[in-house]
Amino acid sequence: MKEQTSTRKSNFELLRIVAILLVITSHFCVHSNKAIYFQNPYTFNINYFLTLIFTTGNIANNIFILITGYFMVKKEKNNKKIISLILDMEFYSISIYLILNALGLIKNISPLKSIFAIFYGNWFCIYYIILYLISPYLNHILNTLPKEKIKKLIITLLILISVVPTFIDVWGFTSHDVFILSYLIGGYIRLYLDKKQDTKRIKIVLLYTIVLVILCVLSLYLIGITFKIFPFIEYYPHKLLVNNTSIFVIIIATCIFLLVKNKNIQYNRSINVASTTVLGIYLIHDNELLRYIIWNKFVPIDLYFTKWYFPIYAIIKILIVFIICYIIVKIKQMILNKPFNYIVDKIEEMIGDSNERTRRKQIWLFKRKNYRRVDKIKK
Repeated sequence: MKEQTSTRKSNFELLRIVAILLVITSHFCVHSNKAIYFQNPYTFNINYFLTLIFTTGNIANNIFILITGYFMVKKEKNNKKIISLILDMEFYSISIYLILNALGLIKNISPLKSIFAIFYGNWFCIYYIILYLISPYLNHILNTLPKEKIKKLIITLLILISVVPTFIDVWGFTSHDVFILSYLIGGYIRLYLDKKQDTKRIKIVLLYTIVLVILCVLSLYLIGITFKIFPFIEYYPHKLLVNNTSIFVIIIATCIFLLVKNKNIQYNRSINVASTTVLGIYLIHDNELLRYIIWNKFVPIDLYFTKWYFPIYAIIKILIVFIICYIIVKIKQMILNKPFNYIVDKIEEMIGDSNERTRRKQIWLFKRKNYRRVDKIKK
């Protein structure tokens, strides 16, 4: 999610910060217990409608992958980045478990999932690691195929993975499939659309798409209320219109990405430093053990869901979660960055040595095989 550099322009770093705020907003809408609403779901509730509209995490997830594809398409795979990500996953997962257990906030919960965060931790980070591991092959496609073939590949995948599943619940494509598509789009933009685009046209497409999404969600919601069809209230708006595979989500994410790319925001140290906390903020607030406490124990939504000032409450809570997580990550960086970097370097050396030994063994086997062939010919 984060590539380390001290002189990079701040437009994409600012976009990362905005994206994590969108993720937190989405988790506020998704993970909060709205039990009061479900006592009478067939009456129009403006606050529930707002929580449908602001389920923006999937837009943010696609933005993160677009950024990754944009920067990775011209780079080699970096083992340090993956090692660092895995260490952070394990650190936050185990630390949160130990703290919550010590405070008595969790009981009779096995620590295995927290210990093996690489398998059971944050779904986005797990998918991101998988995507990163296959990125050299995606880069090979982007850097070797002609422009027109890449464009046709992206359009084909867009139709199969996104357009059709948006309107028909078929085929069961996952977020990882969409992330591959978003990675290809980000790489394509870097290779062929890196010049400044028509900002006015992008803004029009973005505006029309957002309006269309709101109208679609509102229509489904009103149909569900009128005819008392619960899936039209809860299922279809979330699964088909604001899901990772939604064509609306991909269009909105791509438009935002292009608009930010067109902005020439020079290096700003405060923005770039703040963007280094994005991964930690993601891992802390979306921890499986902590998220229920954050959204349903700490100033719970049920107390404010029917109030007129609910949107103000939502904004304040989202910002508080962001700020607290930011402070925790900064403290961790100040205290543990050096030992963490040392561990990452050592693990990378071990992997490098192992790869070198494997390479030498392959060369030795190849030479031995050839020597045997030469001996047979001489005999």
